[in-house]
Amino acid sequence: MRRWLTVYRTGARREQLLRGTFVTSLATLLAAAAPARTAADATRYHDCLAAVRDAPARAADLAAAWRLDGGGLPARHCLALALTARGQPAAARAELESAARAAEASHDPLTPALWGQAGNAALLANDPTHARAHLTAALLAGTTAAPGERAGWLLDRARAEVALGLYPAARTDLDAALSLTPEDPLARTLSAALALRDGDLARARRDIAEAKRLAPADEGVVAQAARIDTAASAGTTSAGPRDYGDLRSSDPIRRETLSSVG
Repeated sequence: MRRWLTVYRTGARREQLLRGTFVTSLATLLAAAAPARTAADATRYHDCLAAVRDAPARAADLAAAWRLDGGGLPARHCLALALTARGQPAAARAELESAARAAEASHDPLTPALWGQAGNAALLANDPTHARAHLTAALLAGTTAAPGERAGWLLDRARAEVALGLYPAARTDLDAALSLTPEDPLARTLSAALALRDGDLARARRDIAEAKRLAPADEGVVAQAARIDTAASAGTTSAGPRDYGDLRSSDPIRRETLSSVG
């Protein structure tokens, strides 16, 4: 039987987890990586996820009861999704942290993905301190993860670092992400945003030009390009916090969402 959890990636802005439309599957992180769960577990997880979509309050109750009944990681994960759907990202963060620690203790290969999601939930909860810590844990646990996954964690950690005023660290993480996924328009857009903030208009223009080449119709790319054009027209080489939006935004769980596969 295939493992009951698969990791998906989703683009910022376009697909917002649990706030409208569920993400579209783009990539699988793990397949048959751990001992199989029972068919009953898989069915219960499917049912819980369906309730998250349609009735998140009911899903939270189902997941909490299942967790008490020994549901383990799938129950914890469904509960975190339900809490996010109910607009409780701080509680979801705590649940995902607990799940990540449990996975780490049992050497479960989902450990880095769960830490990554805990970091994403912290960003959504406007908690950059926890976000940075959780995303660092994801990077430390996921040294052999796919380049795209590691780049996602680096990008999200850069968001947290900007919120904390740690701009050099954010630049280091963004450059590391770009070395892994140079054709990622989101990475280019965030890099342009930080360059604008740092007063490097030439770098901002280069990065946003690449982002426009890669995703010319993307709303985030278009908005950031407009900010850079405005700064250039005004003869300024820096931007205030409100002028580089994308880098500070706390997008919903963007890079990874765990969903049932069967």
